[in-house]
Amino acid sequence: MERQATIIGNNISSLVAAIALADQDWKVKIINSLSSWGGHFGGLTFHNEPFDCGMTFFEFDSFHQEQSNEVLNYNPNLRNDSGRFTSLIKNYVSDLITTKVVPQPKMFFNGEIFGDLMISNNLSVFQKLSIGIREAIQKELLEITINPNTSLHAKNKLKNNLFFTNNFNAISLANQGKTFHNLFIESFCKKVIYKNTADFLGIYHRGVWLPLYYPETILSQFEIAPQILKSTEFYYPYEGYAGTFVNALLMKAKDNTRIHIENTTIKSLIFNGCYQLQLANDHFVETNNLVWGLELFPLIKLIQGNQQLLNYDKASISICFVGILSNVINRQFSTLFILDKEFISYRVTNQNICSQSGSLITKIVVEFNTDFAISIGVIDEAQIKTRVESELIKLHIIESNTDIQYFYCKHWKHSLMIPSQNSYECFNTEKSMVLREFPDIKVLGNGSGFMSSSLNDQIIQGLQVAKQMEI
Repeated sequence: MERQATIIGNNISSLVAAIALADQDWKVKIINSLSSWGGHFGGLTFHNEPFDCGMTFFEFDSFHQEQSNEVLNYNPNLRNDSGRFTSLIKNYVSDLITTKVVPQPKMFFNGEIFGDLMISNNLSVFQKLSIGIREAIQKELLEITINPNTSLHAKNKLKNNLFFTNNFNAISLANQGKTFHNLFIESFCKKVIYKNTADFLGIYHRGVWLPLYYPETILSQFEIAPQILKSTEFYYPYEGYAGTFVNALLMKAKDNTRIHIENTTIKSLIFNGCYQLQLANDHFVETNNLVWGLELFPLIKLIQGNQQLLNYDKASISICFVGILSNVINRQFSTLFILDKEFISYRVTNQNICSQSGSLITKIVVEFNTDFAISIGVIDEAQIKTRVESELIKLHIIESNTDIQYFYCKHWKHSLMIPSQNSYECFNTEKSMVLREFPDIKVLGNGSGFMSSSLNDQIIQGLQVAKQMEI
C-alpha cells in the first residue's frame, strides 16, 4: 500500500518534512492556509524588492563540542539542542543555496561604535569604558569570582534546572554583576521586549539576544592579557535575502511529483482511528499520518467545543523597510545593535552589506518595539518615519539631506513570544490539550517545543519527523 502523509503548515519544517518524506517514496499533501511560505524567514516584498523581517542570519557554528547526524535524538524541549546538528544543517542549506560569511555585527553604545558583545563575543568595549565604570564592573566581578554562586554559573546552564526556574535578572546578576547588567542587559531588554529581565526565564536569554558570559571571562578584560572568545560566524545568502532559502525549498517541493499542495483552510478535524479533515474548498482528506506545522491554538480551535485562548506574554514589534541610494550610504555594517535608550531602534541591518550586493539601492531594515516607541511619544506613522530617518542620520548612516527612495513600516502586535514562566505554562497546557485529543499527531515549528522554532530547529524537526515516520 502506498504510504501517505498530510502536512498542515507553511513553515520551513513543513517543507523540509514533505521533501524528506517524498524522497522516501511517500505521497505527501501539504495544506497551507496562508498566502506566504516560511513564516518569519520568508520575508516581505516592498517596492518590488525582497526584504528580511529583521536580522535573519544562518548560524552554522555551535559551542557543542560533539556534532551528530542522528536526528532521532533531537529533543525540541531541550534548549538549543539543534546546536548538536549545525554541521548537518550547513550541508542541508548548502545543497539549496550559496551563502557567505557576514561581516561582524557592531554595537552602538554611549554614542560610539564598538565591536558587538550582544551576539558576536567581541568584548573590546571594556577597554574603552570610563575609569569609574571599569572599576565598578571589576570590583563586582572580583566579589563574584571570590564568592561564586556556583549553581547559577553560566557553565551550568544546560545542566542545572535552576536556569529553567530562575529569571534572567537573577542569573545575569550572579554572573555579570550589577553594573554590567544595568549598562548592557537591562536597558537593551527594555528596548527589545518592553519588559524587564525579571520577566523571563534565564535559560531563554538568547531568545531576546541577551548574552550570558562567564564572570571570569569578563573579569579578564581588565587584565594585561584578556581572554579572547571565538567570534560567532553568521552566514547570509549571496542572493541578498534569507527568503531565498524558503524559495528554494518551495521550488523543490513543487517540482516533486509526489508532493501536492493545496492552499485552503481547515473547517474541521476529527480523529476516529484516522484523521478526517474537512477543507474550506469542500475537499475531504483522510490520513493515518498527520503533521501539524502551525502554532497550537489553531489546532486547539478545531477541538469541538474548545475556544479557550490562553494569555501568553508577547511583545509588539515594528519593522521599517527602507530603500536608500547605495552611493550615499556613509557607515558600512551588516547589523548594528543600538543600546542607547534615546533611540527607538534596537537593531539596524544593511542587507546589501550582508550579501555584498552591488545594487544601486541599499535595503536597510530597522527594528523597534512598538510599545517602547509609544512610551517615548512616537505614535503615528509620520512620527515613526521622521524618528527613524533622524536616527539613521545620528548613526551617520546617511546625511541630513539624503533622499530616501522608499519607506515602509509594518507592525506586528503581540507577535513576539516572551519566554516567561507564564508563557511556558501556557505552552505546556496547549500541548497537553492537543496530545489528549490527537495522540499520534506530529507537531513541528512553534508547536514542537517551547521556544524551539529557530531556522536550525525547524530544519532538524522536519528531518526528524520524516525519519520517525519511516521507522
